[in-house]
Amino acid sequence: MSITLYRAHREAPWLGHRSWWAADREHAHRYLTMLGFGGPILYRVKVEPRSVLRLGAQPWPVLADEFGLDRADYSAGESDHALIGALSRLLASGGYDWAVLAVEHPSGWHDEWLYLDEATLAAEPDPIP
Repeated sequence: MSITLYRAHREAPWLGHRSWWAADREHAHRYLTMLGFGGPILYRVKVEPRSVLRLGAQPWPVLADEFGLDRADYSAGESDHALIGALSRLLASGGYDWAVLAVEHPSGWHDEWLYLDEATLAAEPDPIP
């Protein structure tokens, strides 16, 4: 199964381990002007994930089953999104090359893909209409 993913970032973007991507181009497009996130260039990459950890909107039951993790062991002030990123090496050690987290935004729920592999992705700029 191949999928095209998108990421808004600056020139010379980070395209490796722990980079976040969106399967929805319009969702990624919103990050072009979001202060503190994303950047002015939209990138795309076509990937063939080997093993995807699907976390859904409630990631902790999956993380408990797969890795024995408990949300109570982590700071209540940290978002699930930030913690999933911080746990990326552990998730990769489980044989996964991607983790998918469903995140609620004002425009609705969107899957955000966290890259877990060490190789840099061969992404290219996506023309912005």
